[in-house]
Amino acid sequence: MSENTQEIIEKPRKAQLLTRLLQSRSLLSLEIAGVDGKFSSAFVSFDNKNETIDLDQPFPSGTSAYLPNTKTAVKPGTVLAVTGSIKGTPLKFETTLKEIKQTSTTPIYSCSLPDKIMYEQQRDQFRLELGAATRSKASVLIAGKQHSGRIVDLSGDGTCFRLTQGVSIKAGDILTSVELQLNEHLMIKPTLRVLSVYNVVQAPGMIQVGTQFDKISQSETATLRVFMKELERTKLRNNR
Repeated sequence: MSENTQEIIEKPRKAQLLTRLLQSRSLLSLEIAGVDGKFSSAFVSFDNKNETIDLDQPFPSGTSAYLPNTKTAVKPGTVLAVTGSIKGTPLKFETTLKEIKQTSTTPIYSCSLPDKIMYEQQRDQFRLELGAATRSKASVLIAGKQHSGRIVDLSGDGTCFRLTQGVSIKAGDILTSVELQLNEHLMIKPTLRVLSVYNVVQAPGMIQVGTQFDKISQSETATLRVFMKELERTKLRNNR
């Protein structure tokens, strides 16, 4: 594992990455256990509630690969090693085939949600977890009402924060009235695209909202980097 690779095991983070991978519409590279060669496939859909991802039937990527007979070589329980990319940044995971669904066009491989995702982030895209001691807060205007909650983590791509349950918010929403109070001196006001919304098991009554920056100015990006670097320095000092 390189120093820029993160192992993502938390369900909200995995859902966030899978949603972004689906939105990227990039072709996936597959290796199928027990089958020689490499294959390509399209990411069709992602169902976080039922913990499944659907892939189009794989097709050979090169002359060394052949399309396996799905009735003999590829069966439920077969492990697929998947490689994709988000804006040029690679991610990898393994998933297990649950069933092959026959459709009017091509078969769909319905697979399990991966246990972990290896994400080779760029250095300034590292996601930093923010402890409660940072007091970083997100304030968003939704349906004419102001809602505020603690920022859970930050990266160069976006942020996760918590709100009280009952807020009318869903994946795909664009939040245009946002204030991210990083500390008592630094604040940015980006536009956010909602990627995921989940109930927080360990905090009943709260939801966690995963977002990416839809619009952020150069000056706000610079402010964010200053805050993240200072936070990293503080964590390093505290760990010595």
